[in-house]
Amino acid sequence: MRSRLWFDNPDNPGMTALYLERYLNFGLTGKELQGKKPIIGIAQTGSDLSPCNRHHLELAKRVRDGITAAGGIAFEFGCHPIQETGKRPTACLDRNLSYLSLVEVLYGYPLDGVVMLTGCDKTMPACIMAAATVNIPTISLNVGPMLNGWHHGERTGSGTIVWKARERHAAGDIDYQQFIDIVGSSAPSVGHCNTMGTASTMNALAEALGMALPGSAAIPAPYRERGQVAYETGKRIVDMVWEDLKPSDIMTREAFENAIVANAAIGGSTNAPIHINAIAKHIGVPLDCDDWERIGFEIPLLVNVQPAGEYLG
Repeated sequence: MRSRLWFDNPDNPGMTALYLERYLNFGLTGKELQGKKPIIGIAQTGSDLSPCNRHHLELAKRVRDGITAAGGIAFEFGCHPIQETGKRPTACLDRNLSYLSLVEVLYGYPLDGVVMLTGCDKTMPACIMAAATVNIPTISLNVGPMLNGWHHGERTGSGTIVWKARERHAAGDIDYQQFIDIVGSSAPSVGHCNTMGTASTMNALAEALGMALPGSAAIPAPYRERGQVAYETGKRIVDMVWEDLKPSDIMTREAFENAIVANAAIGGSTNAPIHINAIAKHIGVPLDCDDWERIGFEIPLLVNVQPAGEYLG
């Protein structure tokens, strides 16, 4: 395993001792670190600055439980925050910064595999781009969409309701506080956007690419099944390390074509090609916007979710 280069390398006893010495100081034992347990990273994108992903602070505990149950050792670490609704002028500027910092962590630390905790728009592409570059066993876990928002008996979807409320405010139908209240009603729980915005899209496409457990992308954030799939994700990454199953084995040309089809069927975000093409570039698969036109144009829309449809996630 890759982590043995840090923790059990007789050819470099000086550095091995140094690595071991410092990782023992919070209670780990040398027997654990030099044994046969894979070291699994948990890339934590949840924080107080990232409200869409903040539930990962809890979900990571279940991921850790799964890793431990499968015979691994979990190392959790924070990622650069890229909250779409919090960063001025836009979180888009930070996607590549988050990617670069994560590449340095995955490459430079003793990790045999990693669980990427994703959610808000740019966190999935930043994380999966880094996984593609370093190419160690990786699995993605989405925080899940928020529960449905409601205002006066009508669904209010995050993002979509802002457009409608702006029109009403500009027309003088509602005042400033009413505008704030209507938009605020669209975020009733933990989780990312409950519309088919970039967050729901990219996490669905992580599953379509094969980088997340089947059926995991659309589970609402507060549901118990979200914690259950977090546990199963933790278990699965340990097996993936033993199988040496890497992103380059999963994200093939066929996988990207599958993602294009899935994106068309769900009515995915127009940001999807920007991010999926970037992931493809980092894994070495040729993909451009002409492929999206050729493969996805005739695929029918199957999912009736705002903004293309009526319902919410």
